[in-house]
Amino acid sequence: MKTKVILELGCNHNGNIDIAKKMIDNAARLGVWAIKLQKRDVESFSDSLKLMPRKIENSFGPNYYEHRKALEFSVEQTAELLSYAKSLGLAVGVSVFDMVSIRQMKSLSWDFIKLPSHFYTQYAFTREILHSPKKYLFIASTGMHTFEEVVNWQYFGKHDVTMYCRSIYPATIDQVRMAEFRQLRDALYACSAVVGYSSHDKNGEAISLMVLLGAEYIERHFTLDKTMKGSDHATVSSDYAEMEGIMEAIKKVEECEGTVTDLAEVEQKVRLQYRGF
Repeated sequence: MKTKVILELGCNHNGNIDIAKKMIDNAARLGVWAIKLQKRDVESFSDSLKLMPRKIENSFGPNYYEHRKALEFSVEQTAELLSYAKSLGLAVGVSVFDMVSIRQMKSLSWDFIKLPSHFYTQYAFTREILHSPKKYLFIASTGMHTFEEVVNWQYFGKHDVTMYCRSIYPATIDQVRMAEFRQLRDALYACSAVVGYSSHDKNGEAISLMVLLGAEYIERHFTLDKTMKGSDHATVSSDYAEMEGIMEAIKKVEECEGTVTDLAEVEQKVRLQYRGF
């Protein structure tokens, strides 16, 4: 498959390393290009964020601090999952949410580092990743930013991959806006940069359309079970069966794209019959 599909484990492992490994096993069976983890330093949260209350039915603590702390893997556990995924032939990346995590994760052998949408124009984060002694594929998402904000950012086109994203959980098909994707794609092509799509659309229904429009990288949240406790399982995530369908749809788009060639042998026969040569 030409399209590079990334399965975002996010917080869908529910803070359980065995669940995370099962997710990685399934990712390898699906034949995707990569899996992605997340890293946050919960102690870096502002006091107001730490105390933000959570709905307990989908939370792992009464406030945001306790919730995120329960879901967060240590640096050592993150390194273990990185090694495990690589042993199965997967590329592995991480989304970083603060400067502490960026500096911690730069010490590990990632294939790519991703800047989440809300940090797209965060100068310090971008500069820290770009100027790392180690060279990683650098991916950034554009959700919550207007087209003007994206293209006028001083680092526009400097990321290896820029992913069109709608930060709506989930987004309906009419909210994805193909025209906006094409606009970003063309601006990136003009500076020889690569476009991708970070999918928050329900059931991933826009993914094959984005591949048809030129997305070379696709990111999709992944879960073992959409009914599991947690905020992302049922809203923006695909389970194994759904991902099989998405992968098949991508393959069909790639087959239809084809290459510029002479007439196929079967069409040449039809031509001979109707055109005589």
